[in-house]
Amino acid sequence: MKKTFVLFVVIVAALVGYRLHLRSATVENPGIAQLHIKNGRPVRVAKPKTMDLQSTVALTGQLEPLVRIPAQFNVDGRLVELTKDVGDQVTKGETIARLDSRDQEAAVAAAKAAKAMAKAALDKAIAGPRKQELESARARLAGARAAFNVAKDELQRVKTLVKRRAAAQQQLDQAEGAYEAAQAALSQAQEGLALMVEGTRKEDRQAAAAQFKRAEAQLMTATLKLEKHTLKAPVTGIVVERGAEPGEVIKSMPSPREIVLIETQHPILFVSQVSELFIPYLTKETETNVTVDALPGRIFKAKVNEISPSGDNTSRTFRVEFAINNPDFELKPGMFGRTKLVVQEAKNAITVPSYVLRELSSLEALENAAPETLPQKLDGNKRGQKSLVMIAKDGLATARAVRTAFTANGRAVVIDGLDKDSDIIIDGFEEIAAGVKVLPTEMR
Repeated sequence: MKKTFVLFVVIVAALVGYRLHLRSATVENPGIAQLHIKNGRPVRVAKPKTMDLQSTVALTGQLEPLVRIPAQFNVDGRLVELTKDVGDQVTKGETIARLDSRDQEAAVAAAKAAKAMAKAALDKAIAGPRKQELESARARLAGARAAFNVAKDELQRVKTLVKRRAAAQQQLDQAEGAYEAAQAALSQAQEGLALMVEGTRKEDRQAAAAQFKRAEAQLMTATLKLEKHTLKAPVTGIVVERGAEPGEVIKSMPSPREIVLIETQHPILFVSQVSELFIPYLTKETETNVTVDALPGRIFKAKVNEISPSGDNTSRTFRVEFAINNPDFELKPGMFGRTKLVVQEAKNAITVPSYVLRELSSLEALENAAPETLPQKLDGNKRGQKSLVMIAKDGLATARAVRTAFTANGRAVVIDGLDKDSDIIIDGFEEIAAGVKVLPTEMR
């Protein structure tokens, strides 16, 4: 290994020395310059490489819970039970605390009884009179009719006696009173039987139905209030704070008191600040691998959960959340995490060394051009746009305009303007312009 490194250093030193020698020889010995003009300048060339390439960005951040939710009572009462403490896991819907609910249980029982009575009245109104009730009403009518007939006959008899002066006026008055009472009883019995035969009136049935609905609503209200005396976990997660103890009186006003604070940690979030340059490449489908310092050697799959709609005006970064499945709660909020996020990727792509990319504005530079018009180095911020590379073709240096997608690991992905058989000048292109004769030496 040591010998290989030394040999590599010697070769690089030799090449650099040769380049310096050529430059000095051109200045000090015009004959060499003339020879280069006649036979061509020595350059090294190489074919583009076809390969898979990824553009990545290293991100750091910390783990955060998806949400933090306080569990609270919405009614007043004395806390009689609290089953969870800090660090305990809770499942959504699980009972975690209770208030004294004896008064409300009594209210529910009373509401159930009222509902039962209202239901019986409604059923009776809908069903109408029973057979036995009708028979009883007919019997009362028959008795009233018989009593009326007796009173009628008695009245007639007394009237006859009065005319014969065989009975006093007082007897007549009594007979008339008995007759009128019998007549009223008969009318009442007739009306009672008629109402039973007709059934319950529509208005009475509607009133009974309304009373039943009211009783139902009162029972529902009492039941809901009773349920509020039992506190259930709003989400599945971990208890991170405990804010009350059994025996305390809990007040819901002016604001509900926090009994426990729950964090959801499945999934858990890896949160990082991402440069604005990479935000356009992220979507809800973007995935990455996250590692945490606390669990060395472990790799956790993550997927974009949310991208902040606005960035920081100073750092030009955006908050990005990646969701990680955490069913066993191994990952904890506050842990430090890292990832290499793939922002661009190319498969089986034509690539060239990124340092050979030159400014497109120098495309027209020809032989004997001024130094400032020779191919100028491309600004790194412009990569991914149009640029040019110098290639050797038919013994001449030729400027070729290309379009690149991105650069990564020292290579640029070329998407237009270059084929895989081109001879790219990778050494010596800095000092030659288009049209200059070249003597290419291919690098393997």
